[in-house]
Amino acid sequence: IEKVYDFREKIRLLKDSRLEPQISVGTVWLSVVFMFAMRKGSLNAIETELRMPKRMEKLVGKRKPKADIIGDVFALMETEPIRLILAQANHKIKRNKALKGEKPLIFAAVDGHELFSSRSRCCDKCQTRTITEKDRTVTEYYHRIVTCHLVGFELALPLDAESVLPGEGEVIAAKRLLERVVKNYPRYFDAIVADGLYFEAPFINLCQQNHKGVMVVVKSDRRILMQDAMGIIKNTGPETLKRGNLDVKIWDIEGFNSCECVKTPMRVIYAEETKQARKRKGKKWDVETENHTWCWATDISKTQLPTIHAWEAGHSRWDIEND
Repeated sequence: IEKVYDFREKIRLLKDSRLEPQISVGTVWLSVVFMFAMRKGSLNAIETELRMPKRMEKLVGKRKPKADIIGDVFALMETEPIRLILAQANHKIKRNKALKGEKPLIFAAVDGHELFSSRSRCCDKCQTRTITEKDRTVTEYYHRIVTCHLVGFELALPLDAESVLPGEGEVIAAKRLLERVVKNYPRYFDAIVADGLYFEAPFINLCQQNHKGVMVVVKSDRRILMQDAMGIIKNTGPETLKRGNLDVKIWDIEGFNSCECVKTPMRVIYAEETKQARKRKGKKWDVETENHTWCWATDISKTQLPTIHAWEAGHSRWDIEND
């Protein structure tokens, strides 16, 4: 990381709002980097490591921070330098051809993620929800973010994250995130893939304005588009695909204008999947058949993204959950 990514030079970009810091912000940030690298479960766990004489002194310095200091400094750190370090590393990864693949288009997934919750502590950026528990009402405070993550590669690459502010929805935060990601990664990926929550005209049009394709899950409540698609599917034959113990039938139809306020016609990919899964019952293994149906809508044409690759791209959204 020092030879290829010039890591120590990048750390000098980090800033926080302390006036006369006794421990540098780089030392504090590196302590957390090594907490993740060593798979320690908390700030207290990494503090135990740092307390040991000469442990990690060549990496973080002789003056090591305590757990409460790490938490306080992270609350005061500026986010833009961290985003800059991440973007520079990601661009270096792509220039060094570490992203191997023969896909026609590169996709980034957008999805929401809850970080943590509490029923006793909160801040002015917390969202709130009411939970009924044993005939009493409890207010729970939580933080949620929207992340943008490159999908379809073995290497897990987060591109950016944006906080969901109190009183706003996930899609609103995703729009802010997308505008910044496109600015920092103008040619890094070709299209966005997202779940059914993002199937709305403003989000789809924003992707198109930024010259990015979009693919979203279509759920049954999108009745007009689903009715139009199913009406055609009943009278057409599918493409078939076999992947191991998975059998897939795929219908791929273009030219739908059923999405109100969406500027371009949409394409619908509908898949019926049958999987033979081994499950243990007692001392025996049984083979059970699992059936699933999926439906996606996209503004990307078949010429740009063939049917099989479109089906793979729709499923690649789960990389953001798994990674």
